[in-house]
Amino acid sequence: MKTSLVVMNSDLSCIIDAFHQTIVKVNGAGKMDNKQRSSLFINEIHQSFETKYPEKSGFVVFSKGKTNLEFRRNEYLFDILIGKKEYLVSAHKHNIPYVSKAYLCIESEFAENNRESVIDINKLLLAHTDNRIMILPMGPNILMNYLNPLKPMLTDFKNRLIIMFFPHPKNWMDDTKKEYRAFEYSPPDSFNPIEFSS
Repeated sequence: MKTSLVVMNSDLSCIIDAFHQTIVKVNGAGKMDNKQRSSLFINEIHQSFETKYPEKSGFVVFSKGKTNLEFRRNEYLFDILIGKKEYLVSAHKHNIPYVSKAYLCIESEFAENNRESVIDINKLLLAHTDNRIMILPMGPNILMNYLNPLKPMLTDFKNRLIIMFFPHPKNWMDDTKKEYRAFEYSPPDSFNPIEFSS
């Protein structure tokens, strides 16, 4: 197994596929509030990444929606964390699992204010990983209202940060399936759009 992973289009596609699955479930369910909808989205992302990064290959996926019995926890530092699982042997000869490397950290924030988004992006910037994805609500003029205000935080940042935009959960209807955008931060201060094939 490679010792490092790079977030590729297939990782972004996992998130997009999870969004599509969420839309189907939201529209087939009874009344759900926005928090339940965004939690469902995180659960769908988790399931998508568990398939892509199976435990039998040495990976572990954490999120709030599913408890990892071996680690005795669900969320682990981030909304979603994908890492390499290893073990150490305790003084009592018990195998204790730990995450030896974080491959991908994801935060999702659908609050429609910059304060909560900045807190979550700041968490990602402090993460010891090469790959970070931030999920934010789609809004008018993404560059001016969301991306450009982040540039002061990214002055010395050299690693990979992808910011994905999806409609706010209150707007999740069948016709919102293709409404998403993604940008990759490129030092020193630009955001490049990521193109998705149809």
